[in-house]
Amino acid sequence: MSYTRFDANLPIQLTPVMRMAMKYQVDRVRTRVIEIMHDSWPQSLEPWIRVQYELGVIRETHARNPDGLVNGKGYVEQLPEPAAAIRFALEFDLPSILPAAFYTLSHTSDFNEWEITC
Repeated sequence: MSYTRFDANLPIQLTPVMRMAMKYQVDRVRTRVIEIMHDSWPQSLEPWIRVQYELGVIRETHARNPDGLVNGKGYVEQLPEPAAAIRFALEFDLPSILPAAFYTLSHTSDFNEWEITC
């Protein structure tokens, strides 16, 4: 399964995949979806620092471009979206991503607007 790392819509895109994996008990797919979510929402300090560094590089890259776009996407479109991740974690009993998602949500600007697609 391929995916775009730090895509704001990732939890939304993975929700139907996870629903099917759970319904049909396809543990291999379920495990892969959980790995993908853990990649964006780490559970320990070292991976968290790595993710924060990578997001800082993305932020700087966008700041250097006059139009603020990189590969046709704005900065907010390339950030992991915490509210969707929290909803995903609650629906699929994945509490391991909740601390990072809630922490990110608590530091999210009121000006970040993710597209409502649900």
